[in-house]
Amino acid sequence: MKKSLVSDEQLELVKDNLELNFLLPNKLYKNIWVLTLPIYLQLISTVVLSMVNNLLIRWVDGGVWTSVINKANFAYSWFNFIPTFSSAGIFVVIGNLIGKGKKDEIYQSVFQGFVFNLALCCLVILGLIFCKKYIYEWANLPQEYWKTADILYYTNLGALLLVSVHIVMQRVEAASGNLKHLFLVILVSGIINTVIVCGTMFLINPVLSVALGVIISNLFTVIAMFFLNRKHVNYKKMLTDFKKCWDSEILKTILIVIIPSVVETLVFNLAAAVSTKFITDASLLYEDADILFVTLISIQQITNFGLLMSSALGQVSLIYVSRLNGSKLTELCVPVSLKIWYLTLVVAMPFSLITVALTYPLLKIYNIPTEVIWNTGIFMFIIIAVQDIGRSMNQVGLSSLRAVKYTVVPVIVSIVTLLVFNIGFIYLTYSLMQIQKWLGEQNATNQVQVKNIARNYLLIVCGIQAVEEIVRGGLYMILWTKKAWIKKPRKEETNNEKDQALCSSPCSLR
Repeated sequence: MKKSLVSDEQLELVKDNLELNFLLPNKLYKNIWVLTLPIYLQLISTVVLSMVNNLLIRWVDGGVWTSVINKANFAYSWFNFIPTFSSAGIFVVIGNLIGKGKKDEIYQSVFQGFVFNLALCCLVILGLIFCKKYIYEWANLPQEYWKTADILYYTNLGALLLVSVHIVMQRVEAASGNLKHLFLVILVSGIINTVIVCGTMFLINPVLSVALGVIISNLFTVIAMFFLNRKHVNYKKMLTDFKKCWDSEILKTILIVIIPSVVETLVFNLAAAVSTKFITDASLLYEDADILFVTLISIQQITNFGLLMSSALGQVSLIYVSRLNGSKLTELCVPVSLKIWYLTLVVAMPFSLITVALTYPLLKIYNIPTEVIWNTGIFMFIIIAVQDIGRSMNQVGLSSLRAVKYTVVPVIVSIVTLLVFNIGFIYLTYSLMQIQKWLGEQNATNQVQVKNIARNYLLIVCGIQAVEEIVRGGLYMILWTKKAWIKKPRKEETNNEKDQALCSSPCSLR
């Protein structure tokens, strides 16, 4: 960047606040990467270690347990992002406080974040306990595996409580820019998980190994984050000065961001649940130990490497925009976020092309049959490569809108697009291709035809999801760049201001 984004007057404000030094000449891109890389490494380390676990399990007993574990995790995957999204309000509040130079008030937002997250997760857990049987049936999990799957299912519910606590702590470190230590904690937590899974999976049931890894690694994260947070959060005040922990303005800001975020997450996961149900039906139609479902999960894990860079840059956009908004430099929010979005395209698109080129070796690592790689896997990679354009707009656009507390309209956008595409179009295709009918009429004579129907349906579903993400992300970016989030004065107020100006002007006295 050849020149500063700020005027001379704004430059003085920036120099007085170290948290805004990314606006100084030639500092923006450097500061973006300084924040982005630790976030990305944190996210990617979790994915890599999870992949190691899944790869090992895929090669144990011919991969029988892979489908069981994926389906036991099915419901958890709907809701494990709720603590993350609900704590987005904490992220915005802390960013605003830092922008205003009020770091000593961070403990109030952390306390309210704990209370809200725990209350929300308790409601989710009660619902999931009640719905367990229906979820197993929905995911087409064979009944002989239910008791074994229960171990992981209930462990995930316990882990959800732990995540709801340590995700708030993580938000403090991320908003404060203390990302190196945060990365180390998450990395060590992931290593603990992998060591437990790898060390026990050949001695006990792999499902139990995964459950042990999940609960112990999350316990470690809570303890480690508590000690890391003590530099920024006065935990003693939460106990000694309980009344001051409640601040109506902080609570209002948190709720403005949280409630729409949670609603959007629930709608998103409802759509994901519906599409997953249809995908598992198609996978059963194809047979071969749920190989289509396993292939899709494997590809999603691989493409996470590119997606998580977009996610990391989206978090950086949230950090910077919330600081700018807190410092009353709102006119700089859009230019800064757009520069971050351009970076997501520069990173995500080349990675997508590389994964398409490496389809065969990547899926062979997952023990996917060669036939499935060439007739299904490579096309999935191509579709997801196109989908990454929408994901990049999604991450930066939505994060920026949340940072300025403009949340209601984006939720309406997501509800409409998800219901129309990821439920409506996917169900329509399911009905037109008569998947349910073929499940009942499957036999040896029509096996080739049935497999083609199953494979084509799965690719159509992936295509519909890609279009939905591009449409939704595009709408987010339009709302953001057109500044729909800026509150415009009402006409009456504008006229009053003009009248006052006329009355006070020298000309009006003549």
